[in-house]
Amino acid sequence: MPVLKSLSLFYGESATSIYRDKHIVGYRGNEAICWQFVCERQKYWLQYIAQMPVPAVAVQQSSGIEFVAALLATWQLGKIAVVPGSTRRSQLNSILGENAMSKVHDCENFVAPALSLTPITNQNATHSPADLALIIYTSGSSGAPQACDKTFIQLDAELLILEQCWGDTVADSLFLSSVSRHHMYGLPFSLLWPLCRGNAFVDKSLPYMESIDQLPSPSFTLITSPVQLANLPPALDWRYLAQHCAAVFSAGAPLDEAAAKDSLEKFGLQVNEIYGSTETGAIAQRQQLLSPAWQCLPETEMRIDPTSRQIEINSVAAGTTDTNWLALSDKAEEVGPQQFMLKGRSDQIVKVGAKRVSLSHINALLASHPLVREARTVILNERKSRIGAVLCLTPDGNRLLTDQGRNATNKMLSHHLGDELESIARPRYWRYLSSMPSNTQGKVPRKLLEELFYSEHQPRLPELVSSSLDSDGQEASFTIFVPHQLRYFNGHFPGNAVLPGVVQLSWVLHFAQQTFQKLGIFQRLEVIKFQQVIRPGDTVRLKLRWDPHKYYLQFVFDTDSESTHSSGRIGFKPHDE
Repeated sequence: MPVLKSLSLFYGESATSIYRDKHIVGYRGNEAICWQFVCERQKYWLQYIAQMPVPAVAVQQSSGIEFVAALLATWQLGKIAVVPGSTRRSQLNSILGENAMSKVHDCENFVAPALSLTPITNQNATHSPADLALIIYTSGSSGAPQACDKTFIQLDAELLILEQCWGDTVADSLFLSSVSRHHMYGLPFSLLWPLCRGNAFVDKSLPYMESIDQLPSPSFTLITSPVQLANLPPALDWRYLAQHCAAVFSAGAPLDEAAAKDSLEKFGLQVNEIYGSTETGAIAQRQQLLSPAWQCLPETEMRIDPTSRQIEINSVAAGTTDTNWLALSDKAEEVGPQQFMLKGRSDQIVKVGAKRVSLSHINALLASHPLVREARTVILNERKSRIGAVLCLTPDGNRLLTDQGRNATNKMLSHHLGDELESIARPRYWRYLSSMPSNTQGKVPRKLLEELFYSEHQPRLPELVSSSLDSDGQEASFTIFVPHQLRYFNGHFPGNAVLPGVVQLSWVLHFAQQTFQKLGIFQRLEVIKFQQVIRPGDTVRLKLRWDPHKYYLQFVFDTDSESTHSSGRIGFKPHDE
């Protein structure tokens, strides 16, 4: 049985002797990456970072192996690692400085001097700067991302909690992640924990769930999110995967009950849902099909403020003390010893027309409708501070939306709110999605919701559900979902939206250019047929066949073998003609 090691061992002078040279740390595809290679990369980063006369170094690497090596080198030099929560230019400018950004050519992969930063959390803590390991960022789901400090003591305490709870469960399984490793869920769960206990991990985060069956090891532990579990592809060999799945972890938001049931059916075990925050680390867990209540993790104390009903936390992992508890924005009700039910957030109070409105309350009311699977609301400051609602409907709800249109669905849901809300607090704008827009942490930032209500941000492409390519690389198939808020539905046609034929052709070219090499120069359209309309909310299949000798691209949009929406052929000519 693996023994959990302290992080301090990995950046000390004897770090190279922690594991044997041939000990497998991770996999790149089917290639095993051994401890010796990690030590060599750590030496490289030591030399590179030693030239930076700054106390803090920004570390952003899409490779888990490189990320770990750069972190260990940073710590060995006595510097603080700054982990950006996002690769947006605005955030990187605040970490590196605008002048330095001109030298960063790849926002996904860099190690660079960081500006002097002042973390906002644990300001009353007694640790010294020398104790700091990380400055890491909140998700920004309720505002701008905020910097948080993490000491080595906090990180070790977090890993020890994970080991106490699930060490026997994960055993010697391979860790793979479908979430970013650059936050306080993905980093400890999918990188630091396997590193410190001797398990191997997959080097890159899974680009899509379909690649879960392409693993070099039969036994695996999956670190994922509610959004991804709600959209598990049906075509995988789930019987095989269920036989070899050690554990599934999900964090970022409560998992939908339907997704919990689907995950149980496919993986053959309950999802371990994790509740926590960047400031506190993991706080509680549940397996909701056994109990909907959250149970605090070991070494973690929870209490609920009698006035605000907000959760307060005390733990070593959170960096608190007996007299300095950390208050969270989540409200809760205690239902047992260190057990609680979440009751919304206190920071979702907004002002609309000088009146205080709880977005959490509106979300709960909308989600209580039997045709609504998930609901989020946002205040739109650029639209006279009105409320916008973003909803994911059930299959029956989507059929209603398709048959009766958005206006009728909007009125039905507005009527469902009844007398619970004043007129000014009712959503004025509505958007319907197959799933909530999320960041790499599996969270739904307010900014992504806001962007749905402005035409310049409305999507122009469908949501890709799954894709496949045949062995000769000439036939491809894409399952796509047509968003209700697609920009091209504006005015085409009011009350009875239809996907324009020219948009279908542009999608054909988009996916073909991503899939086949050198299509050539467009020449002509041939035998184009539009047989059945494609509407908002439809899930359709696009089949492409490329003939590299005749320079023909054939396409078919269909729902099944008997329901063809459109088809045709596009002719090209080589670039050198």
